[in-house]
Amino acid sequence: MDSISLICIPFAGGTSFAFRDISKHLSNNIVPIYIDFPGHGRRLQEKVLVDIHDMVSDIFHQLPSFGDRKLAIWGHSMGGTIAYLLTRRLFNAGKHLPLHLFVSGAPAP
Repeated sequence: MDSISLICIPFAGGTSFAFRDISKHLSNNIVPIYIDFPGHGRRLQEKVLVDIHDMVSDIFHQLPSFGDRKLAIWGHSMGGTIAYLLTRRLFNAGKHLPLHLFVSGAPAP
């Protein structure tokens, strides 16, 4: 079975630590990729991003480093808005779309 990368985007001010327990609930073929934005978590030494579109660009430019796996995207709260905008950016760029877009704790666009 092909593996799927699940990009996990945290809430405003959150870090990848927010998703620390999710991997034990995922199938073996789902590989979680935990996002930290500049200025947060593992990227604390980088300049903080304050524009949501810059945050989307930050993830968009990381996508090639995730390999050739199929993608799913999950964002929580502000991360849900970023997940939606990232999916739109993928569509507008003519890239492969995620198999699933999961949004929690955020209103529909």
